[in-house]
Amino acid sequence: MEEKNCPVCGLQQNEESEHCKICDWEFALIPGSNQEDLPESVLAKLEEARKKWAEMWMNRDDEPDFERDPFEYEEERISRLKNVIWKVGKAVLIKEKYDIKTGRFHMKWVETAEWAKPFMDGRVPVLTLERDAARSLYVPDKEFIIGLRFNVTEEKIEVASGVVCADKAILGCLFETDSLAVSMKNIKVSVIEINHDTELAKAEKFVFIDKEGRFKDLKDGTVLDTKTGLQWMRCALGQTWEGNTCNGVAKEFTWNDAMEEAKTCSFARKKDWRVPIIEELKTLIDKKYKPQIHPDAFPNFANGGFWSSSLYANRSLSAWYFHFGYGDVYNVSKNCTLQVRLVRAGQ
Repeated sequence: MEEKNCPVCGLQQNEESEHCKICDWEFALIPGSNQEDLPESVLAKLEEARKKWAEMWMNRDDEPDFERDPFEYEEERISRLKNVIWKVGKAVLIKEKYDIKTGRFHMKWVETAEWAKPFMDGRVPVLTLERDAARSLYVPDKEFIIGLRFNVTEEKIEVASGVVCADKAILGCLFETDSLAVSMKNIKVSVIEINHDTELAKAEKFVFIDKEGRFKDLKDGTVLDTKTGLQWMRCALGQTWEGNTCNGVAKEFTWNDAMEEAKTCSFARKKDWRVPIIEELKTLIDKKYKPQIHPDAFPNFANGGFWSSSLYANRSLSAWYFHFGYGDVYNVSKNCTLQVRLVRAGQ
């Protein structure tokens, strides 16, 4: 079933919904996802609805209870936690931390709710704003209310996204580190009762592998490329991750076998791995090194050609690959054998 996001509160829900089940926005007012060139009357309704929604969650001071109530089905617990913006604290914008090239505007915590501290440890809210918008929003020492949404399953809870309440409007934000998963097995009664001996409190912060601050070590044999948002396996297929390096010899596959291998691959608790397109492989080029890829992010690198999922346009029997030794792309018969490094969309 198709899904859509509410333009007021951002909740994702099925396409058949007439009203948002959280903020009651009427979807028929904005057909499709296009919010440009709307009538003034609809824009006014949208702005008013967003202000009311912002005021509602701004005034909430309740804390999430991660435990399932005995009278509550598991799907009800998940919905209760997911479909809410939870207020986590207040933060101020740091003018010196605005990057005019990328639009990234870092904030600094003023206060953080006790229940949220394990989730926010080592993280700060980061907005992405064009120069004029950033300059307009910035007021020295002005405190903004920060909220977050959770992704929730039976097994884990993780931070999905953040929001900043700015003049009764909601701005989306990210946090400086990637999602921090929390094992439900380590939550005894509620998050407030988690002590410093639990796995949650001891969870390691993700750290950058490289001095440039591009690759984040996710501590599971993968890295997050903050430049592209892609999560990469640190080892080629056939190698094994041993905690700080890749051991063994990379296996070579025909193109069709590589596609099949990706479909059945389960690694780092993820099952949506795929063979990258050629443009994604090219983003890993780093000409400072030989082979041309960062050796700390991808240790014991197996030099040679790596398959992409991109077919050669003029010949369906051929596909593109990238050779990190030569730093260039080539096409070859899909019956040839090459190495494979899998990727997925980071989240």
